[in-house]
Parts: sequence; C-alpha cells; structure tokens
Amino acid sequence: MNRHLLPSEIDLLVDSDGGFGLAELTAHVEQCAACRARVADGRRVAQALEALPHAKPSLGFSDRLMQRVEVFQPWYVAVWDHAERFVPRSVPLRRAAVALLAAGSLTVTGGGLWLATNVQEVPVIGASLAVQGQTALATAVGDALGTLLGPSASALLRTGSLGTVAIGGVALLSAVSAAALGFGRLAAAARRRQG
Repeated sequence: MNRHLLPSEIDLLVDSDGGFGLAELTAHVEQCAACRARVADGRRVAQALEALPHAKPSLGFSDRLMQRVEVFQPWYVAVWDHAERFVPRSVPLRRAAVALLAAGSLTVTGGGLWLATNVQEVPVIGASLAVQGQTALATAVGDALGTLLGPSASALLRTGSLGTVAIGGVALLSAVSAAALGFGRLAAAARRRQG
C-alpha cells in the first residue's frame, strides 16, 4: 500500500471487526510508524470510552426530548386525525351521524335549488343573493367536478343550465358519499386489524 490509512480503515483495525482486506491493512500498520501510532491512539480512545461509566437517562427524558422534536405529518393525515375525533365509536351512532349529515346536506341543497328556481318569488335582495349563490354554487360544483373529472367537465358546467348544475351537484354528492363510505370501511378494517 503506497498511502497512509484512511480514518475508516483505522476504525476497522481499532474495532477489530475483521472483514475483507483486513490482512492488507494490518501488514501496512506493521511497516508504517505513522499509521501504527494512529491505530494505537484510536485504541487508547476506545478503551477510555469503554472505561467511562454508563449513564442512564433520567425518568421522562424521552418524553421531554420528543416534545422538542418536530415530527412532520402530512396535511391529509392531520385532517383525518382531527376528523376522526368527531366520528362516533359505535356502529349505530355512526349510522345516525351519517343519516343526519345526509339529511342536512339534502336540506341545504334542496333549499339552494328552490331559491335558484324561484327567483321571481323572492324580494329584490333575495333575488340578488340567489343569483350570486347560484353562480357560486355552479362555480364550486364546476371546480370540484373539474378536479374530480377533469377540465372538460368543469367547462361544461360553467356553460350549462341549472339542470346541468343539478346533475353535477348530484354527481358530486354521490362521489363524496362514496368516498366517505370507503373511508369508513377502511377505518373499520384498520381497527379490526389493530384490535
């Protein structure tokens, strides 16, 4: 060997782990005084470290340490964990909660559609609010369906009639309901596996 040992090679000799090429390193140390001195220094440091008393961390050390560590959590995991607190544990209560949410969604959707179709019966301020709500609803449904189904569906909803918006709303509610049902089944399967 025409060079001095690298720090990683000295570590191999100090630790006496063995391994590929250790005979060549040992032969070099026998011939090179500088490398022999570095290996001897490394062994003295290793022996001094081994002689130190082994300290145990104090009670609660890991808890205090983990409070200072920032753990990255994706936004969707944080949202799911937060929403999971509001989900009832028992199956009958879950079904009741889903039924209440569905009834509330249908009531709000039906009321919005009624306002949008009966603009002439609402006073001027109500008519203005209904038109703005219809536009906002069409835009929101169009954007949501555009995200789910692509930009061509979004363009169709923006240029379409109230019927198109209603069909899009039904499709969106169906997609959200299917997703909620799927997430519920996934959560139930995960709980069965854990418990």
